[in-house]
Amino acid sequence: MAAEVRKFLGADHARLDELLTQTLSGSSSVDYEAWQAFRHGLLQHIAWEETILMVALRKSGAAKELCDRIRADHALLAALLVPPPRAELVLTARRILAEHNKVEEAMDGLYAQCLEVADDDELLAQIRAMPKVSVSPPRSGPDIEAHITRLLRARQR
Repeated sequence: MAAEVRKFLGADHARLDELLTQTLSGSSSVDYEAWQAFRHGLLQHIAWEETILMVALRKSGAAKELCDRIRADHALLAALLVPPPRAELVLTARRILAEHNKVEEAMDGLYAQCLEVADDDELLAQIRAMPKVSVSPPRSGPDIEAHITRLLRARQR
């Protein structure tokens, strides 16, 4: 059963994409319940990648540039989840995730490179054993918006 971790995380990408689609389906207002489920799910997914997959790569000394790119995307995506939901944030998250997920799932992406340096079954066991992340309530303010703007500009460079 090779690449079970790839299947698991790829299926989670699809689940998160569906939740993100539900947040704006049918109207211009955001479905708060779907957004909250997406928010919790994405933060859990990021935690798996940051604390399990990217740690395995860092220990091996492999894929530093790839990890830096993914880490920057994770920071931006997490920042987009801080304020209360609005259509602009949902659309920005969707655009970033469309590119980001391709990088992770590519034949030479994060998941493939992890499988070159770590055992598939061990990675999946660690992911399944990881506790649920704690998620704070949404917050708003000019400092949060400024932080998101800085991260978006940095990504465009």
